[in-house]
Amino acid sequence: MVCPPRSTTMAKEATARSAWQNWQLTWALRPHREQLQFLLLLISGMIVLPHLPYLPWWISLGFGALLGLRLWQLLTRRASFGPWARSLMVLLASAGIWLTYRTLIGQEAGTAYLLLLLALKLQEQHTRFGRGKRPTDSLRDLYLTLFLGLFLLLAGFFNSQSLLLALYLLLCIVVILIILIYAHQLPASAEISTTVSASTGLSDVARRALVLCLQAIPLMIVLFFLFPRSGGPLWGIPRDQASAKTGMSASMRPGDINQLIQNPSIALRAEFVDGSVAIQAQRAQLYWRGPVLDNFDGRSWRSTESLAATTRELPDIRLPANATRSVSYRVTLEPQGYQWLFLLDWPDRFPRVERQVGQLGFSPSGVSRFQLQARGGQPLPQVGLERLRYEASSNLSAQLNDQPDTTWRERWLQLPPGFNPRTLELAQTWKLQALRQRGGDAPGAEESQAIDSLHHTLIQQALRYLREQGFVYSLSPPLLGQHSVDEFLFQTRSGFCEHYSSAFVVLMRALDIPARVVTGYQGGEPNEVDDTWVVRQSDAHAWTEVWLPLSGWTRVDPTAMVAPERLNIGASAQQRQQQAGWRHWPGLSWVEDSVRAARLRWEALNHRWNQWVLQYNREQQQSLLQRLGLAQQDWRRLSAYVLVALAGGMGILASWILLPWRQWWQRGAHVIYFYWVVFILRQPSLIPPERWLARLYLRFEQRCLHLLLAQSGLPVWAYSLRRGQRQHYQRQGHEGWATWGQRVLIPLPGPTRDAAQAILAQLLALRYRPLGRQAESTAATTQALLELETCIHRLSLSLPHAKV
Repeated sequence: MVCPPRSTTMAKEATARSAWQNWQLTWALRPHREQLQFLLLLISGMIVLPHLPYLPWWISLGFGALLGLRLWQLLTRRASFGPWARSLMVLLASAGIWLTYRTLIGQEAGTAYLLLLLALKLQEQHTRFGRGKRPTDSLRDLYLTLFLGLFLLLAGFFNSQSLLLALYLLLCIVVILIILIYAHQLPASAEISTTVSASTGLSDVARRALVLCLQAIPLMIVLFFLFPRSGGPLWGIPRDQASAKTGMSASMRPGDINQLIQNPSIALRAEFVDGSVAIQAQRAQLYWRGPVLDNFDGRSWRSTESLAATTRELPDIRLPANATRSVSYRVTLEPQGYQWLFLLDWPDRFPRVERQVGQLGFSPSGVSRFQLQARGGQPLPQVGLERLRYEASSNLSAQLNDQPDTTWRERWLQLPPGFNPRTLELAQTWKLQALRQRGGDAPGAEESQAIDSLHHTLIQQALRYLREQGFVYSLSPPLLGQHSVDEFLFQTRSGFCEHYSSAFVVLMRALDIPARVVTGYQGGEPNEVDDTWVVRQSDAHAWTEVWLPLSGWTRVDPTAMVAPERLNIGASAQQRQQQAGWRHWPGLSWVEDSVRAARLRWEALNHRWNQWVLQYNREQQQSLLQRLGLAQQDWRRLSAYVLVALAGGMGILASWILLPWRQWWQRGAHVIYFYWVVFILRQPSLIPPERWLARLYLRFEQRCLHLLLAQSGLPVWAYSLRRGQRQHYQRQGHEGWATWGQRVLIPLPGPTRDAAQAILAQLLALRYRPLGRQAESTAATTQALLELETCIHRLSLSLPHAKV
């Protein structure tokens, strides 16, 4: 490889440095009001970013066009639109919002409307700045724009409350604070020197804004824990039902679960008492029970169970002889529009929900349903739109001991007339063959054992048909027509869990075996970082249950006949194996492992964020207040505590800013940092030589002052008391270090004076060394500074001789 000539490299570096300096000079020469306009454009673009995935395309395009137009006007110094043009734009925006949302208020419509108004407000800024208007008008428009931006940042939490979004919005708040401070900072002079960095002003303002944010953190923490919290959501605006996230529903059509399988978002997290590693061996038995579908109309399955049918009684379960012990777990259910508590089959203890709920119980089919309840007993309309935590216990080997009566039996045998004739014919053929093998007569209703044996035979016949007739598991099967089960069993033979469960239940009902479809989630994956079990939307699954006279409701998963790996490793892992491209390259499998480890760490961090911040509700605040001595809800005392905490925090902040303690603390922090880096870490090269040399000058001056006070018979602490004598020995503004040394060091004893003068000579030599020696090794300069540090430390009045 041929390196470019040094002159070429230096020319490129000089060109880049010149471009950066030209940009700084161009920025500095712009009027202060134009600089504010560019900063407003920057924060406007940052504000709209979190809303882009949830906005219609024309609003995103219109917002970007208005920002681009405003930027072009500023760069070309063209006038913005007049009041009539802006009024027309407002009318067009209002009409567009109305046609899209059929309203101008509400969560989605209101947010989109305010975003367009924010972009239009930027057009009004230019007419107010610098056109003879009062400064108060300019600041008022600036305040309106920034405060509207703060509200839109808060509205970003309507769609997501993730940790990443919170950090991004915190960055936006810092930028808004920088703009507010910069707006009140007048330019120092109209003529700006080209030797001064034009970014110095913004860097100083940014540093000041960061300091203000850090100072506000203690007050933020106090208000977070003590500010009274309501029983329901903070905002009274109900969430739009059409914008609910994808999740389980009380119906199933071909393709519904396929949409969930393509979604990698988290559905729920479980924390097992025995740990996620211990439960991993039972992955194939982890069925998170959701809605049970019983009604089939030929195309889709629906649930006919209502919330009113739930009871407070646990499902009647039966444990086999080889039953395993129960597993206890705690679930965090993500807000995705659910009305069910997803529990493992089968629960042996009533779940305990960590918030106030209204109706909570089990349906006749064993599904746990709930209705959220606000303070005062009123049900909340935002069902399932917030995280829910609950504790439960289940036995994975238990069975539901249910005896359906005549009405329920007809319900589990229902089939629509006129659909899937070939499937019905196939079922009758199997049934006749099974009866012929048993002697030709059907068992009577009282012969439970014979019926159970016949049903077992027919179930195995159906499973054998799926296993041996060339069925494949596919997430992109062909579309099905009116007779969907016939086309699936005899033509396409390709599908995923909902195709197999639907066809299997139709076959069972055609064989006079009560059956139903159960939807939910199956499996999951462990997160070794925080020892939780993660179930994603891609783990959505549908299986079947058949009723047998001797066994009750028994789970049968026909998908296992075609894709057993779907149960053993889970759908998420199965998709990653199919999509993993790095494992096909030798030696690059570590890339996928690293990506997975990083994903698990980030998900664990988000889980802690959800637990410690987002899940801090009214009940947890009451528990905290009880530990603080407030057994009852005494809001007067709580308000008094909040006021006292605010007053104390403001007092500490004021004393930090106004009193000289701040300088002492800063000086002490710098000293601790210096000694930590140099003497503990033994990395003196991390300290810049210029800063180190400046510190040595100040330390040498302070050491000499202490020695002079001690020479006069005063203690060292008198240095802070005898201000007049201290000012006499300090270096004056017109004195150089050499002149100061000749004036001050004379009263010291001979050896001490010689040592001090030698130290001062070396300091001056390092400070004013020739330009030809500036490029000498950093190691030599660091060693010289270390030796001077030791000499200054050893400088005292009792030196027998001067040796430096």
